[in-house]
Amino acid sequence: MKRLTRFVTILLMLFMIACMVPALADTSGECGDNLNWYLYDDGSLSIAGTGPMTEYGYEGSVSPFVGNSLITSVQVEDSVMSIAPMTFKNNTSLTRVKIPNSVINVGISAFYGCTALESIQVGSENPYYSSMDGVLFNKDMTTIFSYPENKEGTSYVIPEDVTSINRGAFFGCKYLEEVHIPDTVDTISAFAFAFCNNLRFVKFPVGLKSITGCAFESTSLENVVLPQSIERIESGAFYLCNIKCITLLENVGYIGGDNSIPSGTVIKCVKNSYADNWAQTYGYNIEYISHSHSIKKMTAVE
Repeated sequence: MKRLTRFVTILLMLFMIACMVPALADTSGECGDNLNWYLYDDGSLSIAGTGPMTEYGYEGSVSPFVGNSLITSVQVEDSVMSIAPMTFKNNTSLTRVKIPNSVINVGISAFYGCTALESIQVGSENPYYSSMDGVLFNKDMTTIFSYPENKEGTSYVIPEDVTSINRGAFFGCKYLEEVHIPDTVDTISAFAFAFCNNLRFVKFPVGLKSITGCAFESTSLENVVLPQSIERIESGAFYLCNIKCITLLENVGYIGGDNSIPSGTVIKCVKNSYADNWAQTYGYNIEYISHSHSIKKMTAVE
């Protein structure tokens, strides 16, 4: 009986030790019909083969790299044609990525949650993508796709040729405090600057028409002066911000629910405008301004 008890005790001890030791991560595998990957001891991940990557992020398919904190860099070899959505989600040790000339599609949120990412580089002959200062753009630099979350620098001026800011392009950028958006941009996409916790100032474009859902969620914006051109502010656009006051002019014709602008914000608007009616409906404090005063103030801020 004593022998049996001792044997059971040893088994329990071995089981407890096994539970305390994390399982070793896979170091190789497939990520497409003709694509293979290998993770080296130094943390560099190589993806090689031909054709597109498996479409992760859809219908329950999960990338083999999600949450892998061992990956520090990614080298995608030429002849790989795509990087799927959410491929490197939450790779918190990943610092740099190199995209080859052969890649024709980078999926949405491919680098979501890569909190250590400093640079995304693109082959100079890639016909679809380009990079400047480690930031990912389309080839002609009219769309900004991804600004690395750990890229240093407190201020960023988006290049003048940019007309589109991709969904989540600046998501979680920890160092950014100030962003200048060129007048060529008329829409700020969903989650574009969400969780940029230190973002305090945005120079909005003169022709801006729409700010979509959660575009500035959880930023540190305090005083927001939107241009005369603004027409729509979608639900959650400034959710969980600490905005003290926001200026809205007559062209505004739609504002999402009361989570679009934080409660306690002073709404500066023209009397009897849509913004005035909206603010009264949701019980905001209102400061009335004349149209001419608004234009003058906007010009001074910009």
